[in-house]
Amino acid sequence: SVIVGGGKSPFLALGEEALWKAINEAKSGNRIGDISQQIQQTIEKAGYSVSKSLVGHGVGRELHEDPIVPGLGKAGTGMVLKENMTIAIEVIYASGNAEVYLSDDGWTYVTQDHSIGGLFEMSVIIGKEGPEVLTDWRKV
Repeated sequence: SVIVGGGKSPFLALGEEALWKAINEAKSGNRIGDISQQIQQTIEKAGYSVSKSLVGHGVGRELHEDPIVPGLGKAGTGMVLKENMTIAIEVIYASGNAEVYLSDDGWTYVTQDHSIGGLFEMSVIIGKEGPEVLTDWRKV
């Protein structure tokens, strides 16, 4: 990560903030749109953009499964979250246009306008009272 003055850059701190706000919505009875709206509002309020083409997803027998968990959305819409579902919440954003293309190496995504991009992701189990974070890098 980029270090500025002994801490995260404001750009990176914002991505992490958006992730935690989104994770807080990952509870039984809420909807995918509740998660998506938190990401979109946090990122866009700061003047950045959210990727439309790269999204979070369900986690199960396959690496990427339904449901799709976009970074753009409206609260109260989308699939209802049910207890014990497992999803990956991903905040994928850029300082400019967040749309991306896959580079020639077949692995690296680059923003189309070559602006700086960021990604924060955690997998969570949907709980009755709230999420259980499975991949908290802060505890490593």
